Amino acid sequence: MVKITPKQRSKGKIRLDWRAYFYQFLETHGEHVEDEGLLLFSDGWRYSSTEYYGPEYPPPENRKTLRRLQQVYWTKLRDKYRKEHRELELRLESLLSAEAAMSLPLQQRTLIPETNGQGLTVYRKSEATDLDLSILEHQFDNLALLISECNEQLKELGRHVRKNDAS
Repeated sequence: MVKITPKQRSKGKIRLDWRAYFYQFLETHGEHVEDEGLLLFSDGWRYSSTEYYGPEYPPPENRKTLRRLQQVYWTKLRDKYRKEHRELELRLESLLSAEAAMSLPLQQRTLIPETNGQGLTVYRKSEATDLDLSILEHQFDNLALLISECNEQLKELGRHVRKNDAS
């Protein structure tokens, strides 16, 4: 375990940027899920879910423990994707149902981010257009693929666990 308290954050004139370190950690270790108050990553690394400065925990050295931790990761990630998939399915069904009851296509507007003269991001509304569900349908298909990937990872981990248990 590596833990540096806020009082240890700076030495001399150097000030450590824990926020930047945390975001670099996220970029390095990829997507995470929350498990027992920590962020859990697919490689077994864990990081505080409340403080930029950690602590962080390396993957367990015991392979069996690591595999079990990875099973927790892939199960929680799959559950997250399943929930998002179901919510999106209900939203698509609702929009299709609403549009079917109308004599004209439903109209949509999107928010377009722009940078103003002061460097701040502001949003303006686009012109109204006919409802286009292709983006939501694409997200729906992607979530189905991500769920399948999680299932494959869990299946592979299950093979390793059974193989190691048999040894």
